[in-house]
Amino acid sequence: MDPGTYTVTLTDGNKCFVSDSVTLTSPPPLQIIGGISDSVSCYGRKDGYIFILATGGTGLLSYGLDSNALTPSPRISSLGVGVYRVYVKDANSCLADTIMNVFQPLPMLIHIAPENPTIDLGGQVQLNVEFDTYDETYVNRYSWSPLQGLSCSDCRSPIAGPYNNTLYTVVVEYLDEDCEASAQVLVNVNEGPDVYIPNAFSPNGDGVNDYFYPVYNGEVSVQEFKIYNRWGSMVHDNPNTPGWDGRFAGTEQNSGSYIYYLVISVPDSGNPSLTKQLIKQGSLTLIR
Repeated sequence: MDPGTYTVTLTDGNKCFVSDSVTLTSPPPLQIIGGISDSVSCYGRKDGYIFILATGGTGLLSYGLDSNALTPSPRISSLGVGVYRVYVKDANSCLADTIMNVFQPLPMLIHIAPENPTIDLGGQVQLNVEFDTYDETYVNRYSWSPLQGLSCSDCRSPIAGPYNNTLYTVVVEYLDEDCEASAQVLVNVNEGPDVYIPNAFSPNGDGVNDYFYPVYNGEVSVQEFKIYNRWGSMVHDNPNTPGWDGRFAGTEQNSGSYIYYLVISVPDSGNPSLTKQLIKQGSLTLIR
């Protein structure tokens, strides 16, 4: 019956009667009057949520994305980007529904320039992160790996000078939720035989430039490798890798200039079956 006031009359055989009235009411209609949707924090994540605002109905309300699997909480969490139909049901199984959206930010798209450069042994190239979406104002942090051959690991534009072909990866954290974007670049090093002698090293145990040793490609054999301090005393005499660690007889040597003397064997370009010896000497700097 519809809501309203109804009168009931009973009459007997003697035409005696009695009457009474009753008023029927209905609960306020169950309605979804709105909601709050929070966007996904980073592109591709599933941490958005919807909070449903409903009125009316009878008794406790239940909420959810599936009309047959509702819960007492009006907050629906762990949502990815999308269009969702949300439901509210009351104690009398009255049901209301509506459509709500969860959005997500655009992805940061980046690349590294120049693309897969080639350098000579001992050469360098500056790498630069270029932005296809967003710009540097949204960046929280840069992180390059591996560290070998890079002038910095947390900057936008490091200088790369690897001794071998090296694939570098940069991870860029952006926005306030530490969203991540990444890109890679392959730095190619021309093959020899060729020999490159660094002019400095820093034996501080950080795993980068801790040893002084000639770097070479191709069929190169080190025959002699000696180092002298400024007074002419020899502090290293060993052609084997990993090279000089900045010590003499177990004692750390002081920062400063030193002289190296190197004898190497390389293939004879005029007769590949033979080798020829080359002598290289110069100065180096020990940095502590």
